[in-house]
Amino acid sequence: MSDPQIDLRSKYAEGCTALRHYSLCVLNTRTVTIAQGFVILTAAIYLIKDRSFGASLVVCFFGLSFTVVLNRLQMNYWIHFNTILEIVMRLENLGNSDASLMGPWSAYSELRNERHGKRKWKILVVYGPYYLLTFALATIIMYCVAMLIMRACFQ
Repeated sequence: MSDPQIDLRSKYAEGCTALRHYSLCVLNTRTVTIAQGFVILTAAIYLIKDRSFGASLVVCFFGLSFTVVLNRLQMNYWIHFNTILEIVMRLENLGNSDASLMGPWSAYSELRNERHGKRKWKILVVYGPYYLLTFALATIIMYCVAMLIMRACFQ
């Protein structure tokens, strides 16, 4: 018969590994979002300089679609992270008779919830790259549409 303490330790270790994995997935997704944002915006602006407003619109709509996909991917990773974090915190506090002593993930969760509960933090940090990229692409789309309308009216 196996020792239940060892089983709890292995579950906790596996949970910590999964938390690090999903945290890295979120970071990588945000990095990809920022990089693709630079590429898409550069391509759209280059096409505008060439007065290829239709092509710029296509690039912008692709950029918006890709941004939505990356945002949903990040949200999926965060759902997994939050679920595993709850379990790891329960494992951390399982044998703890002193409620004032927190494990590292419980302390992290408390600080994270405090930050993510603030509207400013959520807008700028959690969703910031997606909001900024969406705003930039929408602005370029409006500009391209206005230029295409002007071109059609004055020809």
